[in-house]
Parts: sequence; structure tokens; C-alpha cells
Amino acid sequence: MQHCIFSIVSSLLLPVVLIAVLASVMGIKAEAILMPLFGLLGVALKLAFDLLALVVRILAGVVVAFIARVLNVR
Repeated sequence: MQHCIFSIVSSLLLPVVLIAVLASVMGIKAEAILMPLFGLLGVALKLAFDLLALVVRILAGVVVAFIARVLNVR
């Protein structure tokens, strides 16, 4: 399991480190590239978490409606 976590983290960080190294070799400050990149990552994560929250709300509503229907049968 630790190998899997290390592999996932390293595969996500390798492109970021590669971009920073290439930018510094070309004479560009790495912050000029990494700040918008992480801003875009933040927007993508916010959209993903908002979508996850919406799906959880929908599923919770369906479960509550099902439980109410089951408990209302007399």
C-alpha cells in the first residue's frame, strides 16, 4: 500500500518538478509557471469537490425519500 501511495504521489509531482527545472534552465522564474498551474489545479479540485457534494446530496435525498416511503406504509 505504501508503494502505491508513493507511486501515485511521485507520478503527480514529477511533471511539476520537470516544469520547474525546465523553466529555470530557460531562465524563466519557476513561480511564473507554477502559480497559474496550481491556480488551475485549485479550480479543478473545487469543481470536483462541488460535484462530489452535489452527488452526495442527491443520494442522501433519495435515501431519505426511500426511508420515508418505507416507514409510511401502514
